[in-house]
Amino acid sequence: MQLEELSLEDKLKVVKGMLKTYFNGNLILKPISYSDFYDTNNKNNYVYRFYVSTNENLHYFEQLTSFNNKDVLVPTASGDHALNAIFFGANSVETFDINSIAKYHSDLKTCAIQHLTRAEFLKFYSFHDLLDKNIYDKFKNHLEDETKFFFDEIFKFVDDYNDHKQYLNTLHPIVEERTYDMAFDMIYNNPYLENDDTYKILQHKLAKLKNPIKHTLCPADEITDNFDKKDIIIMSNIYSAYMQTKIRNNENIKPYITEIPNLLKENGTASLNYFYAGTPSDIRERYMINMDKLPLNYRIVNVKPKWSRIHQYDVIYAVDNANQKDNAIEK
Repeated sequence: MQLEELSLEDKLKVVKGMLKTYFNGNLILKPISYSDFYDTNNKNNYVYRFYVSTNENLHYFEQLTSFNNKDVLVPTASGDHALNAIFFGANSVETFDINSIAKYHSDLKTCAIQHLTRAEFLKFYSFHDLLDKNIYDKFKNHLEDETKFFFDEIFKFVDDYNDHKQYLNTLHPIVEERTYDMAFDMIYNNPYLENDDTYKILQHKLAKLKNPIKHTLCPADEITDNFDKKDIIIMSNIYSAYMQTKIRNNENIKPYITEIPNLLKENGTASLNYFYAGTPSDIRERYMINMDKLPLNYRIVNVKPKWSRIHQYDVIYAVDNANQKDNAIEK
């Protein structure tokens, strides 16, 4: 069952509340995680700070399988999973998320890529100029109406706080910036940002797609009820967070991960989970507890990203149709 989404007005109330809390001197609210979401058991509480960039090394996409002309399902998150899928040739991309304002940022980032140079885009996502209004004004008129209204209202709200001029150049309070050097990490983790040529390739592919990305408000354990079959499904590390909560609460673990292969088309591929380099084997084993329940015509493969450094993950657990064994790269 798809979540019942709040009205745009109600979402703006929540976001303005976040900003007001911050401007009144309180700590920045932490971003949502899937473990928090399932801990609360409140699927009507889904307006959270959004992520502006991925912390995954998404170069592994090109090692996992071919995205060319494929129908793909990924988390909305920062928008980078969808953008890289398009960069690698996806025919259509749908996204899911429990954060109902994540789609606005994903749309913002997609539009920014279409209408800014790579240098302008990286400035827009640098720590000191994060979501700077002067850069936003350069492309805002190309945004979808709802997304433009959302960000226009937020910028106006921030601007009305005349006693807090030091905060007016960014929207830091409602986003989760990953690091003090976000632009560097964005280039490192995103193939489409590797250089000016790769950036232009993504711009060209976005221009060719009429509706490049479709978003749905949906928790990960309900994707089989909300989407048609896909060629490729990327689950990021949501499964670990889900398992973490279920194990901590001593609950019966719903093996929703075993349902994901049923959402794949013939010869489809799903990346089910990843771990960071150095993750202890006992943690890996705990979070992969349901893997032995996968249908017999699917198998587990390990995939290592193109680039790797100590704080990046180096293992991807994937399900791949048995007929496509040669398309998966085993570690």
